[in-house]
Amino acid sequence: MKHFMLYYNLIPDRLTLRVAYKDEHIRRLDEFSKRGLLFVGVEKAGDTQGVFMFEGENDDIVKEWLATDPYIRNGVVEQYHTAEIRLVGGQIFNQTLS
Repeated sequence: MKHFMLYYNLIPDRLTLRVAYKDEHIRRLDEFSKRGLLFVGVEKAGDTQGVFMFEGENDDIVKEWLATDPYIRNGVVEQYHTAEIRLVGGQIFNQTLS
C-alpha cells in the first residue's frame, strides 16, 4: 500500500462558510476511515491549513476524496496539493508492517 498526504489551504472566512458543509465533510471523513483509506484528517489550530493522510494502491483515493469533498466543491478550500510519502516510523508505520 502507498500513502498520500493532502494539504489544504482553507479560505480565511472558512468558519462561516463551512457551516453548511461541515456535516457532509465529517460524514465523508468517517466513510473513508471505515473503508480503511484515511488515517487522519486535521485542521491546524488557529490556522487555515488542513492535512489528511490516505492509504491506497495509488492516488485514485485522493482523487476520489477531492471529487467528493464538499469543502472542495463549495470553495471552502482555496488551494491544495498532494504528495506520496513513505512511512519510516511511528505507530502507523508499525501497524503497516504487521
